[in-house]
Amino acid sequence: MRDSPMNVQLAECERATRRARACRVPRVWWFRPCGTLGGMGVRGPVAVAVAAVGAGVGLVFFDPNGPGSMWPPCPLYALTGIQCPACGSTRMVHALLHGDFATAWHLNAVMLVAGLPLLAWLWFRWLRAARRDERTPPLSPQVGVPVVALAVVWMLVRNLAL
Repeated sequence: MRDSPMNVQLAECERATRRARACRVPRVWWFRPCGTLGGMGVRGPVAVAVAAVGAGVGLVFFDPNGPGSMWPPCPLYALTGIQCPACGSTRMVHALLHGDFATAWHLNAVMLVAGLPLLAWLWFRWLRAARRDERTPPLSPQVGVPVVALAVVWMLVRNLAL
């Protein structure tokens, strides 16, 4: 039992960590010895930011409004005809990137006013925790409950056309 693959791997990891500490390897953002909390450093938030910038560049050059667009439609809307709370967000971001705020408002006002700031806040929380090599704390009910309630109300208002 002592020489199980998991025990061997843990022992190798511990030896590598001790060697790194003994050599006083400088701690840089992309290297974390195995066994440290989080393990990824800021690579996760940076990767998401790079992907978001890449998607934004794609939205500048490729219009999601036309037929045969490379951007996929909302799966819920495509299958049921029901608009989810985020429906129109891709087209909204396209309009924002082209400076058309009125169209962005028309496509998804709630995502424009509440969703984008919320996503930015969540990303910065994640980045701050990653820089400190901590886990991102869970959302409190004071944040989660209103977000879910707003999403449900927005979905009902959009689909019932009150």
